[in-house]
Amino acid sequence: MRTPARPTDGPHAWPTAPSRLAADSERSAALSDLAAETESLLGSGNEQTELPAWLLQAVRADAALRRRPGQQMALFAAHAAVMAYTAYAGTRAIEAAGLADAGGCSARAALSLVISCILTSLDFVSMLILSRDGRSPSPCESDRLSMQAAYQSLSMLPAMVVGSNLLQLGPILIYLRNGLAEFVVAILLCVLISLPQNAVNALTFNFCNVYSQLTQQEFQEVVTKGELTFEAATAWYGRVKKCRRAVAAALEQTNAVMLLFFLVQAIILYDSELKPWGGWPLGLIYVTNVLVLLMQLEPSIGLNDWPDELCAAVMESTELTWSASERTNFCALVAMTRVKVSLFEFDLSASFRTALPAFFFGWWLYLTELHQFHEFRGFPFDQVCDSNATSPT
Repeated sequence: MRTPARPTDGPHAWPTAPSRLAADSERSAALSDLAAETESLLGSGNEQTELPAWLLQAVRADAALRRRPGQQMALFAAHAAVMAYTAYAGTRAIEAAGLADAGGCSARAALSLVISCILTSLDFVSMLILSRDGRSPSPCESDRLSMQAAYQSLSMLPAMVVGSNLLQLGPILIYLRNGLAEFVVAILLCVLISLPQNAVNALTFNFCNVYSQLTQQEFQEVVTKGELTFEAATAWYGRVKKCRRAVAAALEQTNAVMLLFFLVQAIILYDSELKPWGGWPLGLIYVTNVLVLLMQLEPSIGLNDWPDELCAAVMESTELTWSASERTNFCALVAMTRVKVSLFEFDLSASFRTALPAFFFGWWLYLTELHQFHEFRGFPFDQVCDSNATSPT
């Protein structure tokens, strides 16, 4: 998504970004210029801060990966190979732990793990596809907001890597604790592959969300301080809206991943409540998966609320010199041209943090009621392996 066009005249003009860098030579030149920057790109006002060396290196590496599809394919092939081995090793670990017999029963017990591996690979390839989408915001732009968004997004990387590994791999280790000898290599490979996966995410989906937030914040601050006329604010808002529309389109690319995530959660819940190989370890995985999803979506949460926040700020601002009719007309424009930012029809508003856990809690409550009060023992076609499995508890 192309960085939104910015005002180029007046005392409050935004910094001018280079072109979209469609040509490799232009992209390389823009990245080389970053190293020579001495003015502030991460600060504001008259502050001046040197660009961190690690940020420059990360942007250069990202630019190199974006313009080399062969390297992207090799990285995806390595990622897919790790996920395939993880699915195989998980099935073997289930057999070694005595949770299910070899053959079809162990494959059935490992179904949620297998689909999770497919989901992870699909999520990774969607990041690579987004990195080649010329319409999406890119950290390869050298303007202030792009670099600030890259800085903030990459600063989240250590927490994302550690948090996702602990919350996802930790419960799996508990579940397969009696068969870890078969799964230890897969765990190490998953930890290693999580580094490039989270890094690519930080420079694609996560970057888009952070960039959109910064764009909105700067626009709202300038407007509410009365630094723009009504006409200038209307034109500027149109460009911010284009940015939001592109971010919303990028999030829509994850709908297939979300469908698989819901399927995985349904299988895990079903198995934990009804299958002999279930029990509290699978229930723990069910809970931590929701926590990981919320952690990954945190930069997106609240994007859908911004138009309402902007209108409230415009109407309440004491520094804004617009007339009452101009304020009303501007808010009417925002309302009529509102871009919905959602994920699989879930609005990414502030209530999403509580709505998503409540949704999955409702699933658990409904299945528990079916099991305990209506004697539901599972689907008839899925009871073949019940007598050849043992609970991990």
